[in-house]
Amino acid sequence: MDLGLFPDGRLSLTGAAADFHLLDAEGIPDAPPDYSERRLSEVRGDLPWWDSECTVLKAATTGGK
Repeated sequence: MDLGLFPDGRLSLTGAAADFHLLDAEGIPDAPPDYSERRLSEVRGDLPWWDSECTVLKAATTGGK
């Protein structure tokens, strides 16, 4: 997998198997919100976190033994 990260990062992974999940996390709107006029400290409480409730919409597994 090769991912481009904002602003100038790049992540490259190599493996034998992978699990992918498409999630619907509570609190994320359909379109990206415009936070350009607010500081991160002002919106942090509105953002979902790793422990936020979510629903698995799709899952896939590839490779493996």
